Amino acid sequence: MPDPCPDVFLYTNLLPLPTSESTKSQKSGLRANVVNIWNSCNLISAAGKEQEKAGVAKLRTFAFLLLASITSAKSKQSGAIDKLFQNSLIALRECLQSDELDLAERIVEHVAGLQTVSLNSNRAPQNHHELQTGVIEYHCLRLLLESKRRRDDLADRCYFAMTATESHHQEPEIEKVVDLFYETARDCLAASDYKNALKWLERGIDMLDHGDFASSFLCSDLRLNILHSLGMLFVFTPAG
Repeated sequence: MPDPCPDVFLYTNLLPLPTSESTKSQKSGLRANVVNIWNSCNLISAAGKEQEKAGVAKLRTFAFLLLASITSAKSKQSGAIDKLFQNSLIALRECLQSDELDLAERIVEHVAGLQTVSLNSNRAPQNHHELQTGVIEYHCLRLLLESKRRRDDLADRCYFAMTATESHHQEPEIEKVVDLFYETARDCLAASDYKNALKWLERGIDMLDHGDFASSFLCSDLRLNILHSLGMLFVFTPAG
């Protein structure tokens, strides 16, 4: 894939397009293009080439904002809104993994309204649980974004919003949540931000202590990693 798709930023800044200005035929054409771009990103991501991550994140964001252009947040088709919300999580995750924080911000601008519409829609219990899982992941990704931006107050808000979400303390959600806390703490440690590193490590332990996860290998592994990091933190933190 050519590096680094410079025109994508230009077009991304113009998106999403006003939904009312697109005809049914135009929306159909845009949707077909979005599918092609999205599938191309999937193929590139599957190849696992680290040097392509930034390019994929840019194209994925472009595709998401195109899709947002043809999916009204006021749509009564909850399935379309749910799909758009799930796509936003994929794009947001890839932006954070490649440190494309400005693009991640662009995605976040359009996600809050999608959550509200989805959560207020009538759906089967199984679909509602899937949506709740998505909401938990959104708060976690948003938390990581705010932490990377060193906006500690907003990161804390995301934490409290996530912990207020039903089923956040159940497996496998808790594994994603605690892993996110651990990743956030590692970012803080890399920046010598020992105070916030300690906060997120302790929150990870508290989350694991909330339930009985003794039989979970991943949760046990996470606990050991956190305890190891806590030990290293106390060893290397400057006195005072």
